[in-house]
Amino acid sequence: MPLRPAVKEGPFDHFRYRGGPVDMAVGEYGLLTPGRQGLISFEEDFLSIRIGASNVSGWIVNNSGAVTSALAQVTTGHGGVGLVVPGSTATNNAHYQWGTNTTVLSPFTMVAGKRLWMQTRFKTEDADKNLPIIGLHTSQTDPWNTEPADQFLFRSLTSDGVLQFVCGTTNSTEQTATMGTLADDTWYRAEAFYDGVGTAMAWLWSDTGTLITAAQVDCSSTNLPNGAMTVAFGMEMVDTGADDFSIDYLNVHMER
Repeated sequence: MPLRPAVKEGPFDHFRYRGGPVDMAVGEYGLLTPGRQGLISFEEDFLSIRIGASNVSGWIVNNSGAVTSALAQVTTGHGGVGLVVPGSTATNNAHYQWGTNTTVLSPFTMVAGKRLWMQTRFKTEDADKNLPIIGLHTSQTDPWNTEPADQFLFRSLTSDGVLQFVCGTTNSTEQTATMGTLADDTWYRAEAFYDGVGTAMAWLWSDTGTLITAAQVDCSSTNLPNGAMTVAFGMEMVDTGADDFSIDYLNVHMER
C-alpha cells in the first residue's frame, strides 16, 4: 500500500495507515515525508500467513510446549488477522520472528540520525493471564525466558495485564514506559517513534481512536539499541486457559 504524507480525516475512516490518531502522531513528527524510497519498510497485514521455508521468507516459529493452534489467518475484520493459541499450560509460548527457512533476518539497526516508526493492532483473550510481545528485538527464540539484548517493542511481563513500551541496548540499561492495563479480548492500537536524536515516544489507543497513554523515554547514547533487530511477535501463557493472541498488522519504517 503506497504511503503518503498524513491526511487529517476522522478516526480510522480511511486506510489503517492513515487517518485519525495514527496520522496525528506520525504526521506531527514527519517520518513519512521522505517518501517510500527513503525508507526501509516492513509491512505485515496478515492477508495471508507466510511461514519461512527453503528460499521463502516468512514467519519462523519457536515455541515452548505444544502449541494448541498454530498461527492461522482468520478473515473476520480488516481482511485478515493472524491468530495463535500458544498452549494450554502455564509457560507455554509461541514466538514468531521474520526470516528465511530457519534463518532469522534482522533488517533494522537503529542509529542516531535515522528516525523509525512502528505500528501494530492486537488483542489478547485474557489480558492478566497472557504475556504478549510485539516489535523489534535481536534474534531470540524465547524472549520471555532470555531477554533480548536489544529491543524496541511493546510487552507484558507480569500477570497483571500492564503493557510496557521498552527501548534499550541491554536489559540493565533499558528504558521503559507503562502504557496502561489491557482489557480481555479488546483490540488496541500501539505506535512507537524514535526521533533520530535521543527520544523514543509511544502511544496506546483504543480501537475507536481514544488516546489511552502517551509516553516517552530516553533512547540516546547507551540506551539506543545498536544490534541488528528482527520483527517479531508472540505470547506466553500464565495459566491453563488455552487463550488466543490476535494481531491485525505490524509495520515498521526506518529512514535509510
